[in-house]
Amino acid sequence: MDVNSQRVLGMGQQSYSQPDLPDHLIKLAQAIADAAPEVKALLAEDAGRKLSTKAEFKTSLNDSRCERSHHLCVAPTYVFEEDALWAIVDLTEGRLVGTRWTELGKSEPPIIVTERSLENEVTFRKYCEQVNSLEQNGWAMDYVITGSDGLQLTNVRFNNKPVIKNVKLLDWHVSYSTKDGFGYSDAIGCPLFSSAVVIAYNGPQTEAIVQGGETVGFAVVQDFRQPPWPTPCNYRYVQRFEFYNDGRFRIAQADLGRGCGTDGTYRPVVRIDLEAGDGAANNVAEWNGNEWEGWDKEQWRLQDNAKLTPEGYQYKVTDKQGRGFYIEPGRGQFGDGGRGDHAY
Repeated sequence: MDVNSQRVLGMGQQSYSQPDLPDHLIKLAQAIADAAPEVKALLAEDAGRKLSTKAEFKTSLNDSRCERSHHLCVAPTYVFEEDALWAIVDLTEGRLVGTRWTELGKSEPPIIVTERSLENEVTFRKYCEQVNSLEQNGWAMDYVITGSDGLQLTNVRFNNKPVIKNVKLLDWHVSYSTKDGFGYSDAIGCPLFSSAVVIAYNGPQTEAIVQGGETVGFAVVQDFRQPPWPTPCNYRYVQRFEFYNDGRFRIAQADLGRGCGTDGTYRPVVRIDLEAGDGAANNVAEWNGNEWEGWDKEQWRLQDNAKLTPEGYQYKVTDKQGRGFYIEPGRGQFGDGGRGDHAY
């Protein structure tokens, strides 16, 4: 779109993806859920009085057209004290396709947040409207909080050598059932003028990484919260980028609950564009148990059957001269509560 001339310059289509919802589709999803006989029967005397939330959160459901984004589906959710009713709505067909209950557990008192609007404006002005720079311990980088991809780091360098072109978090996929496969697709981003539901809570912070009493690096940490977290069906996510004095780096994400169920599995979708050295295409190789085996086409792997080097590496990414990085998957070895990089 050329806004000045009010002309459409080009159009494109992306299959099996779901856009962010405008207000009229959010209201339509809520109306479909409220009017569905199945929902009315489950709500009983609360039908017509209980308001749904999360209608803007995209969802999935196994064995339906909602699975893998074949249709645009959302999940208006009716939250009670200890459980929640999900109404899964297919907006492509304009109908309810299923209902599910999740347990919430016991609630703690909500945190009272004051002056949040003013703080959101400051965060937006300082970290969303402008790109900032950071230099520390030989590392240098630019950073900005995006509209829906969380905190994005660009032009990351160590001792003036390029390391990462771009890294950001595209989505959080939240599943509440291994059988039915329903849950949310969640975005994090700026507190104002953004499509994200879980928004930046202040700007990014840096903290020292201390091991054995010695400072070995630093971390860039960004907190995202959905007011009024930690009450049920409100989310909190954290991005953490660790940079070590010897040139190693680690990119980690965390969910801090509370969510819309007690059995949720949270999977961050992270995009990392490495810069191996010469600006040309990178070479990827995988350890096959005996040697490094190069890839000649794009592939994916599950972690369960992965073969690792004695040092714990699964992949390496190099330039034509063989300069680059080893990639060590998470297996719970970092002491931060992680349980492994399980894709599915």
